[in-house]
Amino acid sequence: MTSEDPGIRKLIAAVLGSAVEDLVKNDPDSRNRKESTEYLNAYHWVFQEDNKEVYSFETVCESLDLNADELRTKIQQALDYLNPLKEAGLDCRSSRGLTAYQKLQELQVDDPLAVMQEMYQREPNKKITLDKLIKHCQGEK
Repeated sequence: MTSEDPGIRKLIAAVLGSAVEDLVKNDPDSRNRKESTEYLNAYHWVFQEDNKEVYSFETVCESLDLNADELRTKIQQALDYLNPLKEAGLDCRSSRGLTAYQKLQELQVDDPLAVMQEMYQREPNKKITLDKLIKHCQGEK
């Protein structure tokens, strides 16, 4: 069921992109009902298997020449990476927090999540920059 019309393919890709964005940017445990609902709806849509309805994840993948099972695996891997960051209070809606986490991993900080969570809890209303995180890890103030 591959679609040849570029406009339709673009629309179908936008549906898929929106679902992935809802999974990455939203938190299932959020107090914000809209955010948690968007996450749960996207999760259910992506991970419901053997659904051949017109707008199912599998049908959308098929129409874009994508392997639904492989894409599910990649999405799950991304969620496995992001969910602990979200639980630590890191806002995954921007790349800034993810970059800081990756930099702390590069610096071989034992528990980057704990360090970031500690700083966010200590200064919840202040912007935590990458420089502040590095200085904190090096024992500076």
